[in-house]
Amino acid sequence: MHPVGNKILFENDHVRAWLIDVGPGDELPMHHHRLPYLLVNLADGDLSVGTPDDEPLRRSLRAGTVEWHDSGEVHMFVNQGAEHYQNILVEVKAADDPERRA
Repeated sequence: MHPVGNKILFENDHVRAWLIDVGPGDELPMHHHRLPYLLVNLADGDLSVGTPDDEPLRRSLRAGTVEWHDSGEVHMFVNQGAEHYQNILVEVKAADDPERRA
């Protein structure tokens, strides 16, 4: 499967931050989110999101919005918009380690 993003921007023992940058009509291939993650939308996005088992769903995302996602998602998406879609995706590596929770 494809990685969850285009480029790792930062990584340590606690988190991994990815840049996701998908041009108009381009796709981020099927990928598996093994860790929970925070998604920070840097640009508006009109996406078609597909899973292995379901028909693609349309999602409209707005720049400046933030979303939380639990681990386990498997999906791909196509940028249906006329502009690049970008976000920062921050995977939380320490989520299952009670010693690291404050």
